[in-house]
Amino acid sequence: MKIASSVQIHLQKALKAANSLEPITFCGMYDCGISYIYSLAVPQLSSELRKDVIPLFADISSKPDKTIDELAFAVQRVYPNTKKPTDYLSFSRVIQELVQKQKIVFILYLGQEGKLDPELLPLLNRLRTLLGWKFSYCLFLTTRFLFLSPASELMDNLIWQTAVPVLPRSPQDSRIVIQNYEQRRKKKVTKVQTDIIVSLSGGNPGLIKALFLQAIENPAWQEADMLDEHLFYRLYGIASDLPESYIRVLFHGAKRKGDDLIEDLLMRYGYTKKSKKTIVPFSPLLTHYIREYAGKTSVVARQKQFKDDQLVLRLSKSQRTVLAYLREHPGEIIPKDTIAQLLWGEDWHNKYSAWAIDQFISTLRENLASIHCPGKIVTKKGEGLIYLSQ
Repeated sequence: MKIASSVQIHLQKALKAANSLEPITFCGMYDCGISYIYSLAVPQLSSELRKDVIPLFADISSKPDKTIDELAFAVQRVYPNTKKPTDYLSFSRVIQELVQKQKIVFILYLGQEGKLDPELLPLLNRLRTLLGWKFSYCLFLTTRFLFLSPASELMDNLIWQTAVPVLPRSPQDSRIVIQNYEQRRKKKVTKVQTDIIVSLSGGNPGLIKALFLQAIENPAWQEADMLDEHLFYRLYGIASDLPESYIRVLFHGAKRKGDDLIEDLLMRYGYTKKSKKTIVPFSPLLTHYIREYAGKTSVVARQKQFKDDQLVLRLSKSQRTVLAYLREHPGEIIPKDTIAQLLWGEDWHNKYSAWAIDQFISTLRENLASIHCPGKIVTKKGEGLIYLSQ
């Protein structure tokens, strides 16, 4: 697999910052490849950091409320004899003891959802203040943290001032992303399709992947299917990272006091680009998505409006069928035989598999949780399933 030149540059920046104990934060739009860069940074920093600097890696993207546990685990993985800290105060003491022998740098992946343990930034600030050049951090996060988090001195000092934009890929690097997918999937797209993917995606790796998947499923593909679940939700994620004021500036230009700063931020983080003598959104797909599906409503209203759309597009046909049935019978015990009939039709007797049903329901639960869908599917052992609305 090839590594795009822009990714290599970010990896070198991470290594240089960690070696010099300078804080750094890599930040880009939704699906911009932050998680990919973090995954590559782990082995590189593990092997290439100077010997007196110890990297502690933690992925706290899925459980921000368990941040202290993930940080403690990261410490014990390197220092197994260290007593596990149970709170941020004891954790600070542990780090203060460890840096007496070796310098420490946190390498933290915060994910794409914009959720953050409120104690994390105070912890980083405290350690940086107390330990100086014996402690540093390297953060990987999305612009949601910047644009949707309340303004504060900690945000300014720890995030904004250390932020390095992770921009959409250049056309050349976008083609490398496509080549890597071709190699991984063992399927190729045509040159024409490659050019279309590069143009429509605007270089966002997530959009590149979604369009690539469409192309390999349809040899005649030359136009994006906007309601394809992979594409729709990536666009939804990109748009949802932006406050309403940013979306207004994105499409109408700076017209109010203070909008010049928003214009600069949109350009700085790759949401806009120069086209001839005008500034336009980085991808025509984002333009189409917001104008067609998001309208002029607020981000919160759009999220509420498209909750059911998320459900339809994220779930498979069989998952939608079963969920719809469960929702029609809330609080009732639904036997597995009924689920089997929904899945396999008239031939359900011959195809029946309790294990397959359990796996199906488990996957359905995971998909519902991934989009924070209200409602809960409970298994009542020996009787069946119950859908509880929330």
